[in-house]
Amino acid sequence: MDDSFAIRKSCCLAAAAVVSAIAGLADDGRFHSSGVGVLLGHASDCSVTHNEIRDLYYTGVSLGWVWGYAGSPSQRNTVAFNHIHDIGKRELADMGGVYTFGTSFGTCVSNNVIHGIHSSSYGGWGLYTDEGSVFADPLFADWKNGDFSLNAKSPALALGFVPFDPAKAGRRARPAK
Repeated sequence: MDDSFAIRKSCCLAAAAVVSAIAGLADDGRFHSSGVGVLLGHASDCSVTHNEIRDLYYTGVSLGWVWGYAGSPSQRNTVAFNHIHDIGKRELADMGGVYTFGTSFGTCVSNNVIHGIHSSSYGGWGLYTDEGSVFADPLFADWKNGDFSLNAKSPALALGFVPFDPAKAGRRARPAK
């Protein structure tokens, strides 16, 4: 197996301070189409950053997993600077590039480049919120024509978002030994 697609550190399988660092994740869901690229069910204090997550049948990254708007034990996670694309293949619904499910206090999803999300019917957004999760429209200047700079009235600016270069998202070269 090409080690660029291998998990370099332990994934967040337990609800404790574990950091996930995945170089690239691709071509999953061939046997179980509803599999998730990275699932942080009831995990807290995890970081999923600088990954390329692509070519999946369901969801790229999923966080939370609590029904009924109850508080989730999944808290203070970070999903940032990832390139998530070509997800869905129009086979499943109720899915997204990043799917948050429940109130995951202190969780930050930012600076990701997400595109090519295709559901069979409903769902299928880059950022998909469910059961108490909230994201705001960033008010991009002209996203239809590829201008993802922020409008001066963007709520992201009021929250302290600092614009970033999208070319910095995704996989990074492995340091030389």
